[in-house]
Amino acid sequence: MSQQTRSRARRRRIHRRLAVASLSFFVLACEEGVVYPGGEIVAGFFILPSSVRVSVTGVFQLLANARNGAGITLPIDDVVWSSRDTLVASIDALGLLTAHAEGETVISATLGSDVATVSLTVDPPPAASWAEHVCAWASGGSVYCWGRGVSGELGGGDRNGSLVPRLVPFQGVLRSVTTGAGHSCGVMDSGDTWCWGRGAEGQLGGGTILSSLSPQFIAGAAFHFLKVAAGGRHTCGLTVESRIRCWGWNNDGQLGNATTVGLRDPVLIESGLRFKDVSAGARHTCAVAEDGLMWCWGANDRGQLGDATTTDSQRPVRVATGARFLSVSAGADHTCALDEGQLAQCWGANTSAQLGRGHLEDRSHPTPLSFGFRYESISAGLYHTCALRAGGQLYCWGEGSAGQLGIGDNVLHGNPQLIGDKTYQSVFAGSSFSCAVERVSLRAYCWGTGSFGQLGQGLVRSVNVPSIVSGEVQFRQIGR
Repeated sequence: MSQQTRSRARRRRIHRRLAVASLSFFVLACEEGVVYPGGEIVAGFFILPSSVRVSVTGVFQLLANARNGAGITLPIDDVVWSSRDTLVASIDALGLLTAHAEGETVISATLGSDVATVSLTVDPPPAASWAEHVCAWASGGSVYCWGRGVSGELGGGDRNGSLVPRLVPFQGVLRSVTTGAGHSCGVMDSGDTWCWGRGAEGQLGGGTILSSLSPQFIAGAAFHFLKVAAGGRHTCGLTVESRIRCWGWNNDGQLGNATTVGLRDPVLIESGLRFKDVSAGARHTCAVAEDGLMWCWGANDRGQLGDATTTDSQRPVRVATGARFLSVSAGADHTCALDEGQLAQCWGANTSAQLGRGHLEDRSHPTPLSFGFRYESISAGLYHTCALRAGGQLYCWGEGSAGQLGIGDNVLHGNPQLIGDKTYQSVFAGSSFSCAVERVSLRAYCWGTGSFGQLGQGLVRSVNVPSIVSGEVQFRQIGR
C-alpha cells in the first residue's frame, strides 16, 4: 500500500471517529422521530450552552440547534423563545436574553411540538469600587438620588439609573442620607434607619442578603442612629447612645467585632468607647471618640488605619497622633479628618496625591495638608479629596483625569486647588466625580465623569468645572 493510500485511509478513520464522537455529544431534548417543519426527521434539538450564569443587567446570546440522524445541522427559522420568570430574565425572538433581577429561571426554545430548555442563574450585580451615584437630602426631609442604579441604590423601586435627580418614594421625613458604593441609607429624626440597594453582603442591615429596590427598615429598638455611614460593602452607624454598630461585608475586619465574618444585622463594637462621628470606607472604618481621639479598624494595606503600620485590624486601633479630632471621612483606601483646630490631616493611599501634601508617597499616620488652611468639612473619595474652608470656599486635590477636581483641567494636582468663586455648604467626593450644594441658592453642582448620569444634568457626559444639576430642588446635604 502506498503512503498516499495509507494517508487517505487514516483520514477516513479519523473522520468516522469524529462523526461518532459528535453524535454522542448531543443531548437530546425530544424523542427521536420528530418531523422538522421542512419535512426532515429531527434526531436532536437542544440549546447551547446547557446552562448560563450572568449578573443583573447582563446579556447573553443563546443558540438553538437541530440535527438530523446523520448529525447534520438543520436550519431553524421557527423557534419560539420564552422565559419561565420574566421578572428574572427576558429573551427576545432571536435568543438574546437580558437579566433583570437576582434569581433562577428556565429559558425554553420551542420547535414545533418539541421543547428544549436551559437553566439560568442571575447573580447580584457586581459592586462598584466606590460611589457611582449620588443621594442628597432636600429641604423638607425628602431625598433625591441619581446616577448608577443597577443595584437599586437610587431607591425608586427598579434597577434603572437616572440622569437627573429622582425622588425616593419614602414614607416619613429624613434628616440625613449617606451614599455607599452600591447602596444608600437614610436616618429619620426618630433614629429609625432605612437602607436600599445592593444587599448581597448584608450591608442593608435587615437580616437578609437580598438587595432592595426600595427603602428597607432596619428593625429593632437598639438600632436607633444619629448618623449612618455607607461604605464599600458595609455600613456603620452612630447610635443615640454614642456607640458604634456595623454590618455587612467583613473580610478585612471592617465591622470591628474581632472577626472576619460578615453580618446581616448591626453588631455592637465592644470597645467601651463613646463616639461622636463615624465614616465607612471601602474596606475600613474610622470613628472619632467623644474625647477627640481617632480610632480605625479593617483593611490597612495602604496605611488607611493611621496607626503607623500596614497591618489589618479586626478591632479599633488608635490613630498614631496626639491630635484631637472633630470629624472624619474614610475614602476608598485613604482617610481624612479635621482636628480641633479645623486643620485637615490625611493618611493612607497616596498614589494620586489624594493626601494633599504635593507628593505620591503613602502615609500610615496622619499628615497635615499643605498650606495650613482651616476647613469646616472634608470628603475623601476614590483617588481624590474635596474640602470646604470656613466661609464655604471649595478646594479639591488628587486625581483629576476625569475632571473631578473641578478646576477646568484633567490633570493630577498634589495640593489643594480652589474651585471657582462660589461658596458651598456640603461637598461629596465620589469615584471620579464630585458634587456640592451651593450656599446661597441651595442648588446642587456636580463635575467629573458622568458615564452613569451621576452629574445629574440629564446627559451622559463629563465636565471639568462645577455644573448645575437639573431641576429646581433645593438641597441641604449631599452624599456622605
